[in-house]
Amino acid sequence: MAPLAAAAAAAVLVVPAWATTLYDQSKTDGSADSRAATRWVVDHIPHDAVVVTDDYIWMDLKLAGFTKPVWLWKLDTDPEVMQMYLPAGAASIDYVVMTDQADSTLAALPTLRDGVADSTVVVRFGAILVRKVDA
Repeated sequence: MAPLAAAAAAAVLVVPAWATTLYDQSKTDGSADSRAATRWVVDHIPHDAVVVTDDYIWMDLKLAGFTKPVWLWKLDTDPEVMQMYLPAGAASIDYVVMTDQADSTLAALPTLRDGVADSTVVVRFGAILVRKVDA
């Protein structure tokens, strides 16, 4: 009987907290900023531009007909991508679309670091920044 009472007590304490959390999450649109940024890029940036982005937006840009979206983790790690899309390093990047990256990420990807350093924020969607690279 004691295990049953313990389970009932735990349910009384835990279920209300879960219900509140689940309700709050059901009212939050966690991808709204990503969708808005993607829509803006599709509507305002030439589809042949070199756009460095994270994996969330990359596929959407490919599906929208962009010919040169580059997943940011390919910079400085994939020689074929560097040769094909970024032969001049950061100077080959037209736009960067991503959230602010940790210093450790930028240190590991110097082409991205240089592109971000030589860029201007064009528009912001929550934590997502669309940057025009001036290099």
